[in-house]
Amino acid sequence: MTLPTGIEALIQEVLDAADLDFTDGRADVEEELRAHFEDGLARGVRAEELIDRFGDPTVAGRKIAGTRPRAAARRRGESRGWWMSMGEWWDEVRRATGRLGRAPGFT
Repeated sequence: MTLPTGIEALIQEVLDAADLDFTDGRADVEEELRAHFEDGLARGVRAEELIDRFGDPTVAGRKIAGTRPRAAARRRGESRGWWMSMGEWWDEVRRATGRLGRAPGFT
């Protein structure tokens, strides 16, 4: 589903404020935000109302970044290598397994 321009801009603002990259799950966050707005539009809520209800995209992006260890470390100015801790690796495995389970062609 193609989202209205205002919602697309809001999603990009959130992602930019979160400062996520592929190791932080930027694609996952974007997918979740899109699903959130698509659900609202499917229920008949106007795009402008969804945008107003969402709130400040910068605040949302910072909160999202706080839940992602690598993004939070970058925000604090810490330099981390490309490797993952065992906990981060296990989180990625669980997320990937869940995504595969939801994929219609996989099950």
